[in-house]
Amino acid sequence: IDLLFSFIIFFVIYISYVVFVINRKEKLNKLKKSTMVIYITNKYKLDIKKMNMKFFAHTLALTVAFIISVTYFIVSFFDNYFIKLGVCIVVILPLIYFMFMFIGKRYQKKYKKNHK
Repeated sequence: IDLLFSFIIFFVIYISYVVFVINRKEKLNKLKKSTMVIYITNKYKLDIKKMNMKFFAHTLALTVAFIISVTYFIVSFFDNYFIKLGVCIVVILPLIYFMFMFIGKRYQKKYKKNHK
């Protein structure tokens, strides 16, 4: 039942992100200044002007939904709230790091800035 609930969480987070961020032009423009986008574009030297921002926003939405649903699924195996908190931190930090690294490396091949 926790796996089913994790899929529901994934779906709700992704659809919410699409409805409230991606489909609204002003929110999509604000996304360019978000910490996630700034981190990925600076760390992997991506040219945000060349990127399809809607597609990138969908990638981020799927990634965030995946991180939250996987974290929930793993944490749901524990009963003690202090253990849940500790496991949550141990799970979520590497997930964020590796998922953002995966996105950065993937986009780096196509949208890397030219240094002259």
